[in-house]
Amino acid sequence: MQALQFVAGRQEQFMLDRSTYTANLAQLGCPSPISLEEHYSVTAAAGACGDIADCYVLTAAPRASSRPRSDDARCVDFTLSTGAKAPLANSAMTADPA
Repeated sequence: MQALQFVAGRQEQFMLDRSTYTANLAQLGCPSPISLEEHYSVTAAAGACGDIADCYVLTAAPRASSRPRSDDARCVDFTLSTGAKAPLANSAMTADPA
C-alpha cells in the first residue's frame, strides 16, 4: 500500500535525523489519521525487537466507518516491518592466505 510505503520512508528519514524510530506519526509530519482513500488507518508500533527506537511495524487496518471494507472479510490488515538495528561489529580484515 502506498500509505505504508510513505510512512516507512518518513520513519527512515526520522531514523537518519534522530537515531530512533517513533510511534507518533505526527512527529513524522504525517496527517492524522493517515489513510488511503479513507478506507484504511495506518498506525506505528514497536516491531519484533520490542523497542520502537530500534524497529517498527506499520499496520494499515480497515476503518470501521468505511463501507464495504469494514464488513468485508477479505479486507485484512496490511503490515510492513523492520528488523532490529544490527550492531556494528569490530572485525579485523584478514588477507586470504591462499
